Amino acid sequence: MSRFLAPFPKLVAAVLSCLIIVEVASAQSKPFTSSYLDREGVLLPYYDVDVATTEVGIVRSIFVKAGDRVVEGQPIATLDSEILKAQIRVKESEVESRGRIGQAKAELDLQKKKIDRLLKVYDSGNMSRLELDRAESDLQIAQARLLSEEDSIHIQSLELERLQKSLAERTIRAPSSGIVTEVVKGVGEFVATNSPNVARIVDHHKLKATFSMTESEISGIKAGNVMKVQVHGGDIMEGVIEFVPPVADPATGWFMVVVVLDNADERIIASKCQRVP
Repeated sequence: MSRFLAPFPKLVAAVLSCLIIVEVASAQSKPFTSSYLDREGVLLPYYDVDVATTEVGIVRSIFVKAGDRVVEGQPIATLDSEILKAQIRVKESEVESRGRIGQAKAELDLQKKKIDRLLKVYDSGNMSRLELDRAESDLQIAQARLLSEEDSIHIQSLELERLQKSLAERTIRAPSSGIVTEVVKGVGEFVATNSPNVARIVDHHKLKATFSMTESEISGIKAGNVMKVQVHGGDIMEGVIEFVPPVADPATGWFMVVVVLDNADERIIASKCQRVP
């Protein structure tokens, strides 16, 4: 190799000199200490929500598509509910049926009247105490039966309420206002407990910028302070520091500080940003 390069000493010297210059320039552009690049952060929507459901079943309808703007509470999709609706009809019939309670009340009234008659006979001395005790026992049984029927109706009412809430949950609604960025499920697909997401919604009315800062840089700041942030396009805005972590990220040694920016007019897009020293 040395014999091959020997005829070109000036060329070798020039190449080595160029490499050294490039190395120095690279080191100068990316110093280890805090620099302009260290001030870069990520600007994201404050709310970024996966719309999920606790119910399982087949998707019956989808009401939105990617790019649609939705308001909080707006229906996103529905799951098939025919079986649940049939169960509700049965339970409503059971709750509204008062026949067994009426029968239990009638039996209790009869036992009370019977006791009244037997007490008069017992007081006259023409009846044994045993027969009166038996009648009082029948009265207690009738009271217990009425209480049991009333408890049964109450439990059925609670079950009906649970079914009705479950039916309401099968209409999946937007948890917040924003823009639909993705529809995960389609009509006919199955929503399971291990894949409950149906759509994704982001809200740009507020943005959050996350910056990596050193221990010395966070020493003079706290939540509630104002920090200037340069956003996409060069505009400089004032944001409010929302969170200063008490400990550094163990993987990087940086403190991830969160700053919230107002974006009510949605003029700013989520992108990279810089904090202004």
